[in-house]
Amino acid sequence: MSGINAEIQKIISSRSLTASVIEGLAQEQWDAHRDEAKRAARTGRDMYGYASEAFACERKIGFRIWGTPGGDIDFKGRWAMLGGVLGEAFVVRALDNLYKGEAQVPFADGPVHGRADYLYSAPNGDVVVGEVKMVAPFALKQALKAGPKRDHVAQAMLGAAALDANKVRIVYGCLKEDRSQEPFLDWTINVDPKLTAEARASLAGVVDAIERNELPARMFEGKVIDRPVATRSSGAKMWPCGYCPYLDTCAGLTSGVVPLDGVPTTVGKLPI
Repeated sequence: MSGINAEIQKIISSRSLTASVIEGLAQEQWDAHRDEAKRAARTGRDMYGYASEAFACERKIGFRIWGTPGGDIDFKGRWAMLGGVLGEAFVVRALDNLYKGEAQVPFADGPVHGRADYLYSAPNGDVVVGEVKMVAPFALKQALKAGPKRDHVAQAMLGAAALDANKVRIVYGCLKEDRSQEPFLDWTINVDPKLTAEARASLAGVVDAIERNELPARMFEGKVIDRPVATRSSGAKMWPCGYCPYLDTCAGLTSGVVPLDGVPTTVGKLPI
């Protein structure tokens, strides 16, 4: 059993793990997510990208900066979020037991803002940013072979650059039972200046586009999406980015770069 799994096993097996302790763990993480959401809503025209948006659809980031109203998260999305919060809480507690670091560390580094799930100093002197992702069972199996996703690594490395860390630790977890593998995987990776710079430039590019009164192109997995595509299962045509809260607005626009004039916003126009 790996380090993270063993430590979480200790927490779960401990007699001190009561319902109130579980509630407290979850509340800490939920408050962090809620505060971040409130900050995003209050400062919707702040000209920066979030580290968690690394290599995400640039148009989606543009909508968020511009202040375009998005659709509400549905029940399935909220339920998944709650499960993720609980899983993340256990990982953070495990890291805290091992390293006595700091959780939910905010940072601001030019065009990139965010928060590190965990920041700690390892016994060998490494300064490490921890990033926790709760994923579906198939994603955990895929990661077992292929490693963590590039955007998740980039997110952690952006935090590491801002917090003077030299390594990142990516932890994937799954709350669904699968006895064929451990529920948590983790990787410790040296900071890659090239990947960090690429992610930073991408976010800075969105900010620059908004300042030019432009909304970036619609992207999915690094490619411009012109129209709905047929799904493998049913053949029905759907947007591959159908989970996006801005889909209704985005679908009514052309796929390439478009002027922001006429794009809905709840925030006053930029002083440009």
